[in-house]
Amino acid sequence: MRFEKNSIEAVKVIRIALASLLAILAADVLGLKYSATAGIIALLSIQDTKRETVWGAVRRCISYIAAVGVSWVVFHFFGFHAYSYGVFLLIFVAASYYIGWQDVLSTSAVVTTHFLTEAHYGLDVVGNELALLAVGTGMALLMNLLLGRGIQAVLRDIEEVEKRLKVILNDLSAYVQRVDDTDLDGEALGYLEQFLEESRKRAYQIQNNTMFADSEYYLDYMEMRKAQCQTLRQIHDHLHHLAYVPEHAALVAEFIRHVADTVQERNNADGLIMQLHELIRLHKGVPLPENQIQMEDFAILYDVLNELEYFLKLKKKFVEGLSQQQVKRYWEEG
Repeated sequence: MRFEKNSIEAVKVIRIALASLLAILAADVLGLKYSATAGIIALLSIQDTKRETVWGAVRRCISYIAAVGVSWVVFHFFGFHAYSYGVFLLIFVAASYYIGWQDVLSTSAVVTTHFLTEAHYGLDVVGNELALLAVGTGMALLMNLLLGRGIQAVLRDIEEVEKRLKVILNDLSAYVQRVDDTDLDGEALGYLEQFLEESRKRAYQIQNNTMFADSEYYLDYMEMRKAQCQTLRQIHDHLHHLAYVPEHAALVAEFIRHVADTVQERNNADGLIMQLHELIRLHKGVPLPENQIQMEDFAILYDVLNELEYFLKLKKKFVEGLSQQQVKRYWEEG
C-alpha cells in the first residue's frame, strides 16, 4: 500500500514539474512577458483530479477579472505605488476569504504585480496577463489529462482484491471442517480492509479525472467489495464461536470454496444464491441437536449461511446496478 501511495504522489510531482516547465516554455514561444509567472500559475493550478483542476481554473479566471477591476480602481485613486498594492491586497484578500476562494487569490495577486510594474492598464498588459493565466491553467489541465487517471493501478487493485478474497474464503472453508485443527487468523482480512480503503481513494481519483464517462464503476466496485469484506468479518466472528465441527459442515465448506472459485468481478452470483437457498433448506431440515453446545453450533452455522447470502446479494446488487454502457465498456471491451 505504501508503494502505491508513493507512486500516486510521484505522479503528482511529475505533473507539477512538467506543467510548470511546459507553461514557461509555451509562454516564451508566445512572446509573453513575465513567462515564469505561467509556470507559477501551473504549479498552483495542479490538483489531485481533473474536475478539481477545471473548477480551479474557472475560479482563477473569475478571480483574475475581479482583481483587474479592484486593482484598477485602487491604482487609479492612489497611483502605482507599493502602498497602493497593499491597499489592493487588503481588499482583495478579505473578499477572497469571505467567499472561500482563498486558494486561488495567490494567482491574481501575482499577476496584479505586473500592473504595478508596468504602471498602466493597456490592452497589451491585460491581454498578456490573461494569456499567462490561460497557458498556466491549460498546462495544468493537460498534465492531469495525460498523467492523472491511473486506471492500470486500479485494475491491479481489482485483481489483488479478488485474489485475497479467494484466500480468505478458502481459509473460512477450511476452518468450518477442522475447527480444532485450523487457526482462524484475521490478519489477512484486516490487510484486505486497509487495502480496500487505499483502492477506494484511487478509484475516486479516476472518477474525478473522467468527466463524461461512467467512471463511477470502479468506485462502486470498491464500495461493494468493502461491504463484502465487512460481511466476511461477521462470518469470521461467528466461526470463532464454534466449539465443534457441526453437522453438514462439509457441505457448507464446499459451498464456500465454490464461492471462492467464482469470486471474480464479472460473476452476477445468481447461480450461487440459488445453491445457497438449497443449502439453507437442507440445514433447516436437519433434526435439532440434543445438547446445548451442539445447538449453539447449529445456530452459528445458520448465521453463517445468512451472512453468505448477504455477501452474494451485495455482488448481485452491484451487477444489476450496472448500465448497459458500463457492461460494454468495463466487461465486454475490458
